[in-house]
Amino acid sequence: MRRPVVLAALAAAAAVLLPLVAPSRAAAKDAKAPPVKTGTFQLEGVDPVRYILMSVPKDYDPAKWYPLLFVLHPQTGEEASSKPEPFVDVWAQGLVKRGWIVASPRLAEYDNETSVSPIQQALRKVVTTYHVDEKRVVLAGHNAGAMMAWRMATRSPTLWVSVMAFGAEIPQQDRGPALKPLAGKRAFLFRGDKDKYYTAPMLQMDKKHLEAMKVEVTVFEKKDWPDVFPTPDLETLCAWVEASYPAGAWRDKADAAEKAIAAGDLAAASKALGELAVELKKTPYAAFDAKAAALGKALLEAGRARLDEAQKLLDADPCDALAKMEAAAKSLKGVKGLEEEATKALAALRKLPAVVEALKKKEAETAGASYMEKAAALEAKGDLPKALEAYRKAASLDWSRKDEAAKKVDELQAKAGG
Repeated sequence: MRRPVVLAALAAAAAVLLPLVAPSRAAAKDAKAPPVKTGTFQLEGVDPVRYILMSVPKDYDPAKWYPLLFVLHPQTGEEASSKPEPFVDVWAQGLVKRGWIVASPRLAEYDNETSVSPIQQALRKVVTTYHVDEKRVVLAGHNAGAMMAWRMATRSPTLWVSVMAFGAEIPQQDRGPALKPLAGKRAFLFRGDKDKYYTAPMLQMDKKHLEAMKVEVTVFEKKDWPDVFPTPDLETLCAWVEASYPAGAWRDKADAAEKAIAAGDLAAASKALGELAVELKKTPYAAFDAKAAALGKALLEAGRARLDEAQKLLDADPCDALAKMEAAAKSLKGVKGLEEEATKALAALRKLPAVVEALKKKEAETAGASYMEKAAALEAKGDLPKALEAYRKAASLDWSRKDEAAKKVDELQAKAGG
């Protein structure tokens, strides 16, 4: 058989198996130990799971959070296509570079009456070995693995943020009210239009059942394609996986803060981070606690860099340094943790002797230029006494055109007769 899946009723057995879900986040953290492997390798399984095939980013950092794609491979009756390797390999090509972990338990068969718990145990081993963002675990099933994925999704809906099914229908026992716990989640249905087993009417029926239970459905029917994985569309599939988040505003607020920091709008970034903090207080999300902390650090670094840039101009041009500091302080107004720092830095800069002296010179230059302009206009009108008075004021200042102003005074005094 191409899909040897036992579709026996599981109501009573499911009630027994429900407690076997992954442990709490706190328990998972306590159980974690630094992993010794990255890349693609086999993690030891517990019978009937022969092993768990893993693909982990080479730069894995146990301090960071990693979303997880958990794959259930097909059961075709052929050894080559009834194991995780080809599916983990192809998924990893698109997801590992995006910072995802890919994992797939190797089972000889899927028996719905006995496979739920071992698969849950395999998931538990992955999330207690690696620092997985348990709110972003996507379940993907291929052929018989897709049928088993629906069984897993309906029996332990809290473990998955979304479900992807490739080339297999939702089993009868998992339709209707059984899908209700998936309300608000996302589902991806794939069918090659040459697939004779998973027909177009089956796909439309699955879509109807899911949408009736308020599941957000994406349908992808590939033209002239058989019942195999659509490798040419890997980037499209990975983009859909990447967009899998639980309901909540964490992502929008974090994205807004990140974009504002990149654009240099630190006040907007501070506002977005404040909103993110409110969201996290309302609905905690550990991975976004870390994200908020990282963005907060980036915001402080960006703000302090502005203050440092102003300070660096001090030796070359104290006035320019002051203008830069004033602009920085203005841009940091309302930015928690930076506004007070910028105000103090600006006040300190204004008191520096070099800045005080530079400001006096700038004021003298401004006043001298104004007197010279006024004097020239009066001279052109023939009002020599008033022009002479303006030139004398310009000559009394310590500025760059002092000598020029003094010559004009001597010239007009001779013309005016004293």
